[in-house]
Amino acid sequence: MDVIQDFERYLREVLDLRIKVIPWKDERELPAFLRASYLFYEVSLLGNRCLAMVLRVNEEITPSTISKHWNQVQKKWNGFCIYICKAISSYNRKRLIENRIPFVVPGNQSYLPDLGIDLREHFRKQQRGGKLFFSPATQAVVIYGLMADENQKLNPSELAKELGYTSMTISRAFDELESMNIGEVLQKGRERWLYFLNDKEAFWNQVKPLMQSPVKKRVWIKLSKEGIKQIKRLGTISGLSALAQSSMLNDPDLPVYAVSDDVWKTIIQMEIFEMLPSSEEADVEIEIWSYNPKLFLKNHQVDPFSLYMILQEYEDERIESALDKFMRKIKW
Repeated sequence: MDVIQDFERYLREVLDLRIKVIPWKDERELPAFLRASYLFYEVSLLGNRCLAMVLRVNEEITPSTISKHWNQVQKKWNGFCIYICKAISSYNRKRLIENRIPFVVPGNQSYLPDLGIDLREHFRKQQRGGKLFFSPATQAVVIYGLMADENQKLNPSELAKELGYTSMTISRAFDELESMNIGEVLQKGRERWLYFLNDKEAFWNQVKPLMQSPVKKRVWIKLSKEGIKQIKRLGTISGLSALAQSSMLNDPDLPVYAVSDDVWKTIIQMEIFEMLPSSEEADVEIEIWSYNPKLFLKNHQVDPFSLYMILQEYEDERIESALDKFMRKIKW
């Protein structure tokens, strides 16, 4: 059935969970009217035995009816029971939440209160090295909030356009932030809205331990004259070059530019450079980022928060001092 396939896809794309569903062999023990109204599947979700009760019909049924059906099924099932349907009105969604009926509307919303802790642990385990960090898309959402002139309410569709991601990716970022207790995610009608702290400096101090350097890879290249023009056009001033422009720090030996993965692929196709194994004889140092460095340009430089995450890794007192003064200049 399409709905159960959408359910599998939703868990994979939004929660990064891969599951296997099999028809529930004991559904014959249920009353005939329940078997006529629902399809039943066994699901193992984060080590928990779950039963998906998938509504067969397209017409929406009332929350009170769903609650009665759910309670009857739950008596026959030793585990979590999840109601799944194609669509649900905001009013009925609210009623189900009030009655703590777990449900999933694939591609729209999930409410799984009994699995909340397990889901938070799942997000933590996705992060490298056992330490909790934002994913690249989630970090981009956070920086968007930090860079906004005033506190805004954000929704996935608008952010997707602003940041160049799909709505599904931004929805996944909302889930991640909610699991980490960052900001507040609310459901209003069919839309989800994200609110961050009004105090930007307090917000920065809250998220800073969860952020990481966006630099995936550094490369050193020797360029033709045309190549230098293209790098200046396509790249964004970053690293020590950006800090030097905003402080008393001397310029680094090599100018540093940041590019996204896609831009780097474009540069490769241009055949305007020679890759070098080290900085010796290079013209430029390139940082390849996990998100687009042009998203939050300020004075033709990368955003200060990404820059901070890059440069905090340097163990040099001059850089540490310049970086500290640079961050104190931010007008919160």
